[in-house]
Amino acid sequence: MFKTTISASSTLAVSIYPFGSNKFFINSKFKIPDNKIENMKVVITAAGKGTRLLPATKKIPKEMLPIFQVNNNEIRTVPILQIIFEQLLSCKIQDFCFVVGREKLVIKDHFTVRQKFLKQLDSHSKKSITDFYQKLNKSNIIWINQKHPKGFGDAVRVAETFVGRDDFLVHGGDV
Repeated sequence: MFKTTISASSTLAVSIYPFGSNKFFINSKFKIPDNKIENMKVVITAAGKGTRLLPATKKIPKEMLPIFQVNNNEIRTVPILQIIFEQLLSCKIQDFCFVVGREKLVIKDHFTVRQKFLKQLDSHSKKSITDFYQKLNKSNIIWINQKHPKGFGDAVRVAETFVGRDDFLVHGGDV
């Protein structure tokens, strides 16, 4: 398992725990200078097939599986990919590249502002979606389709045109 936590103080914590093994363990924290993090780009990979979570992922991508989040004593259910996006945005990162597979149109749809949809919601739901849409409007999102899933490394490689020679973070969309 690969876990990344980014806090508002721009500290990046990386933990790597391989499945089925206790031979390999990395846990490191390092400080990214504030002037670097604001200009950093993020590549978020979300192109895998999700076969380890079948049957739950037959119709919905694993990155869009809902989880419960508590904010200010309010519980909300949101896709894990949205939480990742919001954490990175809270660190003043604005440039995102989502690498998705052909079956992941629901991800792009979720990250697209739809005013018509917003008008159909009740006031409680509308506030939550409006807050999310405001965050989307503060960001620049690029979508890259990975035609054939060839692994995590290839998903990062297809984002090369987005990254160029700039500093960037890579984040799995399902962790």
